Amino acid sequence: MSRWFVYSVVAIVIWGGWGLIGKETKLDPLLMTALSTIGVAGVAVFLLFSPGLKTGKNHGRGMAMAFITGIFGNFGNLTYLKALKVGDASLVAPFTALYSAVTVALAFVLLRDRMNRVQWAGFVLALTAVGLYSTIGSDAAKQGFVVGDWMLWASGTAVCFGIAAVTQKIATNHISNELSLVCFAASYVPVGAAILILGGPFDWDIPRIEWIWALLYGAGISVGTLVLFAAYRWGKASVVTALTGLYPVLTAILALSLPRYGEPYTSLKGVAILLAAAAGMALTWEEKKAEAGA
Repeated sequence: MSRWFVYSVVAIVIWGGWGLIGKETKLDPLLMTALSTIGVAGVAVFLLFSPGLKTGKNHGRGMAMAFITGIFGNFGNLTYLKALKVGDASLVAPFTALYSAVTVALAFVLLRDRMNRVQWAGFVLALTAVGLYSTIGSDAAKQGFVVGDWMLWASGTAVCFGIAAVTQKIATNHISNELSLVCFAASYVPVGAAILILGGPFDWDIPRIEWIWALLYGAGISVGTLVLFAAYRWGKASVVTALTGLYPVLTAILALSLPRYGEPYTSLKGVAILLAAAAGMALTWEEKKAEAGA
């Protein structure tokens, strides 16, 4: 089993659970984003002592790309929280998986990544599944395709995450996964500080459980991103992005299964889940390279 595939599956599990934290917290999205910096930086600090931290061939370029990844990832997380405040997780999360379309387009132009026919079929299935999730729900089932506030915020997330996925790949081509995550986390500090200074005033009478959610949200970002960096190091950007981009399906399944969220289930949502599963299988297909001299 390929290393990139294992890392991708782990990333799906981590990000799938992370996707529901935005529904658990009652904090303002701006304050949640700022406080999550503590969790992001906390994980990164441990990586400063990693023996493989300084490995790589172009530290300047790699560190810059990892920092940029953090900037776009941070803004993507903010718009995701905004979308969850006004929409169901079972609709918002899968819609954001459209970021893979942005990444594949950029990877095709910038990284010259190619996909075989089976993988392209899987990619089409993935987009079809996301499209179904984005057009069905308690309201959409009656009104058809509705562009609501949640969809506008989620579109911002898709764009930010799509760009971040490409810069992630470029970063891991030049520096270690550990250094990539450290630079990624470093970008959260100025953004978090700017939010606290310019985005307030905030209510600082924060319950303990909200602190826990904020720290878990940030830690999930760091750990999930580290695993993603590893997946990108060993796999093609287009394939890794399309596969790990299915993590919102897990978020949707959890949102539909847990009574506390009260999100409705429909047969079309079930079809979307099956399509996404089929897409994940197709996207793992790799054609064997012809042996030299054969």
